Amino acid sequence: MVPKKIKLLIFDRDGTLIRDTGYPIYKSDLYWMPGSLNLLKELKRRKINAVIATNQSGVARGFFSLEEVNQFHNLMLEQIAKAGGHINKIEICPHLLGAKVKHYSLDCECRKPKPEMINRLLLSMRCSPENAIMIGDRISDIEAGQSAGVASYLFDQNNIEKFVLSKIELLETSMIHESNN
Repeated sequence: MVPKKIKLLIFDRDGTLIRDTGYPIYKSDLYWMPGSLNLLKELKRRKINAVIATNQSGVARGFFSLEEVNQFHNLMLEQIAKAGGHINKIEICPHLLGAKVKHYSLDCECRKPKPEMINRLLLSMRCSPENAIMIGDRISDIEAGQSAGVASYLFDQNNIEKFVLSKIELLETSMIHESNN
């Protein structure tokens, strides 16, 4: 069976939805990429779920705590909701082998480019890989998505709204054509 509808967008955080200002963690670090808030509003309107999969090695490096990451995510979620959008879930990997904070210094399965975060999101959102898209600004994002069987696209740092909507249209159109053949 060939799917005809994208049901889940999996986003990297830094450099994709928000600017990568070098370990963004404070309100003053939160700058949305052009089109990202409009995109999240449009996805909500279309009833397409949106989630985030983000490596946050700053925790393992001792730059900030897991609680600070969660507070930053709450700030993001507030701004997204205020703009009319929605994020269903955020998965983070705080690990980095050889890092300063020993508790987080490990070779885990969740750190991208490994697919564990993506697989967890697919499972929790009850979505098959064929009905999902991964968007990220690094090769590790793309490798994680592809390893999980998800169509994955390297974001070109322009307007994310136009970029993502064109990918949804492209995939849904090609899926419809495949099912008609």
